[in-house]
Amino acid sequence: MTSLLRRSLVPAVALLAVVAVLSACGGDDEPVVSTTTTTTVSTTTAADGDKVDEGGQDEADVESWRQTAGPYRGKNGDTVEIECDPGGAEANVWGTNVYTDDSSICTAAVHQGLITFDDGGTVTIEIAEGEAEYIGSDANGVTTSSYGAWSGSFVFPDADPLDVAATIDWGRSARFYADRDDTEFTVDCEPGGTPGNVWGTGTFTDDSSICTAAVHDGLITNADGGEVRFRLVPGQDSYSGSEANGVLSKDYGEWGASFVFENG
Repeated sequence: MTSLLRRSLVPAVALLAVVAVLSACGGDDEPVVSTTTTTTVSTTTAADGDKVDEGGQDEADVESWRQTAGPYRGKNGDTVEIECDPGGAEANVWGTNVYTDDSSICTAAVHQGLITFDDGGTVTIEIAEGEAEYIGSDANGVTTSSYGAWSGSFVFPDADPLDVAATIDWGRSARFYADRDDTEFTVDCEPGGTPGNVWGTGTFTDDSSICTAAVHDGLITNADGGEVRFRLVPGQDSYSGSEANGVLSKDYGEWGASFVFENG
C-alpha cells in the first residue's frame, strides 16, 4: 500500500542565506523582536557583490524572496518587518491567511495582496503558533499549498483576510487527520478530482483516498465533488474490496486504522 509523502522542507541553502543576512544586519547578537520593537530584515546587497544569475536577475532580489519566519519560531506575538526586493521570484508557500513558518514571506505577501512581484515592498509579519492544518488557495496570481500540522506560523496583521474554501484534493487520505484531538471531520472534495486508491468497503483503511471512498459509497460524484463527513475508527483484521459507483476498491489484510462516513 502506498503511504503519504511529506513535502520537502525549504532547501538548507536558502535557510543558511537567511541566517547569514540576519547575522550581517544584527552583528553577533540574535535578532531582537518584540511587540513594541520592530526588526527590519533586508537583503538589498548580494553577499558577493553584483553577482547576477543567468536570467539577469540580481542575486539579492532572489534571496530576499526566500526569507522565511523560521528563525523567529516561538516568539509568538512579536512582529518583524521584511523587505522584499523588486523583481521577485515566486517560492513555496503553505497556507492562507496563516502560513507555515517555512513559507516564503514575500511570496505569501503577494498571495495576501500586500505587494507585487514587480514592485516588491516592505511588509510586517506577526509570529504565531503552529496550526493543525493549513489550507492552500489561489489568490493574486499565487497558488499556495495545503499542509497538515506544523510547529510554527506567521500572519500579516495589516492584511484583509482572504476568503478560502476548505476544499481537499483527491490525493488526501484520512491518515492526514491521525494526530488530531477530534475523530470526526467534515471536508469538501474539490470537483473534477483524480481518483486515488481505496482499500475496503464501508470501512476503509486510513490511507485510502477520502474523496474516492466517498464516491464508492455513493455520497458524491467525481465530477461535482462535495461535502462529506467521516469518522476515524480502529483498524480491522481485513478489508474487502468491491466495485461500486464506478470505483473499484481493493482487498487488504490487517491494518492499524480506518475511517467510515457519517453522511446519510
